[in-house]
Amino acid sequence: MENILLVDDEQNVLNGYRRSLRGRFEVDTALSAAEAFEKIDRHGAYPVVISDMRMPNMNGVEFLARLKERHPDTVRVLLTGNSDQATAVQAINRGDVFRFLNKPCPPDELGATVATAIEHHRLLKVERDLLENTVKGAVATLVELLSLVRPEVLGQTMRLREQLRHLDVASLAGVEPWTLETAVLLSQLGYTTLSESLVARAQSGRAAGPREQQQIEGAVALSFKLIRRIPRLDQVAEIVRYQEKNFDGTGWPNDEVGGSAIPAGARCLKVLLDFDRRLNDGATREQALADLQRHPDRYDPAVLDALAKRLCAGEDGSERLVTVHALTDRMVLVDDVVTQTGVLLIPKGMRASDSVQAHLQRFHASGQIEEFVKVFESE
Repeated sequence: MENILLVDDEQNVLNGYRRSLRGRFEVDTALSAAEAFEKIDRHGAYPVVISDMRMPNMNGVEFLARLKERHPDTVRVLLTGNSDQATAVQAINRGDVFRFLNKPCPPDELGATVATAIEHHRLLKVERDLLENTVKGAVATLVELLSLVRPEVLGQTMRLREQLRHLDVASLAGVEPWTLETAVLLSQLGYTTLSESLVARAQSGRAAGPREQQQIEGAVALSFKLIRRIPRLDQVAEIVRYQEKNFDGTGWPNDEVGGSAIPAGARCLKVLLDFDRRLNDGATREQALADLQRHPDRYDPAVLDALAKRLCAGEDGSERLVTVHALTDRMVLVDDVVTQTGVLLIPKGMRASDSVQAHLQRFHASGQIEEFVKVFESE
C-alpha cells in the first residue's frame, strides 16, 4: 500500500481526508510546510504529496515548488478554493503541480486523483530507471574505450575515483554522489586529443606555456561539449566545464562565476584534481592536503573540510604482490604496469576491474609483462 502525505493547517480537514482514503492508501499528515519537510526528511520522499493552498508562513504553491527542488519525482497535488485558481494554474504551467483540486473535494474525486498520481509516479520511476541504466551503460562504454585508446588519460580518471572515496560527499550540500562520480569518470575525456607530454604536464599541475595552456583548456571544453550531448548528463557537463575554476572566480572558464555559484560538484572535482596532482608529484596525502589548505582562494573550504575529515578517519588495507590471475575488483594497482618494451599498459591507481584483469592476463600470456603486480586491497 502506497504511503502519501497530506498537508493542511486544519486538523479536522486532515482527519476527514484520512477517513476518506482509509483502506486504500497509507496516509501521513502535517499541519504546516515545516512539519511536512520534517516528515519527509525522516521518512524519505513520498510518491504523492497533497497540500492546501492557504497555510501560514508558507503557502501551498511555495511549499510544492520547494518540494520539487528537493524531490522532483514526488507527484504534487494542490487543493485550492475558487479564489486561488489563477495561482494554481500558474503553478501547473511552471511544472510545480501535477493537478489541482477544488475545496471541498468529494472523497471519490480525491481517491481517484491519488490513484492517478501514484500511477504517474510509478511511470516516472520506470522511465527514470530505464534511462539511468542506459546512461550508465554509455558511461561505462566510454570509460572502457578510454582505457584502450589512452591508458595514461584513464589513469588519472581512476585515481580521481579512488580519491573520491576519501571525500565525505554526504556532508556537502548540492552534491549527488552518482552525478559527481560520473563527472569524475568523464572529466578527462577531451585529453585524448593531447600529446602524451602535454597530458603528463596537465596531470602534474606544472605551469604550461600560453599555447600549451590553450590546448589544455580546449581539451576541457571538448569534454564539456561531448558530455552535454548525452541525455540526463547536463549537470555532469557543467561540473566538467568548471573543474578548473578557482573558488574566488579566477581561472577558467573566464567568466563571472565564482564561489557558491560554481557547481558544487565542480568545486569537489577541483579539489580532487589538485589533490591528485600533489600525490602524483610525490607528496603524501597529509602533505597534499596541507598544500591545498594554504590556498583558500582556490578551493571551497567546505570541500577541504570534508576531505580532511575523511583522511583523518584513515583507511584500512594493505599493499602486497599478487599474480595477474589472483586480481580482484577490490584491488587497486600501486604502480604503473609497463610492457617489456616500455609501453604503459595500465596506469597506477586503476581498480582491477574485470576488463583490467583480462587485459593484464592476455599480455602476461604473450610474455610482455611480469606475472606479479603490486596492489592495495581494502579490508
